[in-house]
Amino acid sequence: MLTAFSVMAGYALLACCYLAMKSRGAIRFRAAKLGRTLVVVVMAAMVLVSIWTLIAEPEIRERWFSGFNLLLLSPLPLLSLWVAQRLLRDLGRHRHEQRSFFLAVALFVLGFAGLVVGLFPYLVPRQLTLWQAQSPASSLEFMLPGVLIFVPLICAYTLWGYRIFSGKVEDFEEGY
Repeated sequence: MLTAFSVMAGYALLACCYLAMKSRGAIRFRAAKLGRTLVVVVMAAMVLVSIWTLIAEPEIRERWFSGFNLLLLSPLPLLSLWVAQRLLRDLGRHRHEQRSFFLAVALFVLGFAGLVVGLFPYLVPRQLTLWQAQSPASSLEFMLPGVLIFVPLICAYTLWGYRIFSGKVEDFEEGY
């Protein structure tokens, strides 16, 4: 439940940063103000989930704290703190409106990276590993041509859509 709350708060933070990036005036100010609150909520939730995971899962605790692993893995939480600090600062200013959205995305990526480092090689803890979950080679070979054709098309279409709708919304009555 704590993880679900964390993800919900994270998506609300992404929405606030996106709205702050795409709007002006009172809407932008309100989204930035709510976003600053959500940064604190998301970071608190990330800390609580991390502590709970370390307490509840001895394998994950051992992975993080054995040998030089703490030294090697410490950039993840330190970068998360740095990104959160920059995000709080950028949401309080009217400059760098796009950077706040990308910092929120970076916070999500860092949280996901911490989760992967903690759970690897399991996809479902203590039940299903990455290698047990993979498809047979024949299925992967069958899918490869479709992936090579359609993933670039989907990426191009998505980039085209972002290009068409780039910039700020100027007229809230009629949209773009």
